[in-house]
Amino acid sequence: MDLDRLADALGSYGFAYLITVTDDYRVRAVEIEPAFNGRAFDIGPVGGHTRANLARHGTATLVWPPRDPASTR
Repeated sequence: MDLDRLADALGSYGFAYLITVTDDYRVRAVEIEPAFNGRAFDIGPVGGHTRANLARHGTATLVWPPRDPASTR
């Protein structure tokens, strides 16, 4: 993966969804404004439930919605 291209592409998105799971594998999605520093994502402050899910499971998924919903049709 070309990290320079990734950083450029992500700059045009306003937000992403951070997806985590609870202990009983229920999905939790929160809106965040992640920043990419060329090597890692800074997801900024998150609430207690998200923080607990990350601490317990150690993994998460970031999903960027389309910039233009019409482009997915």
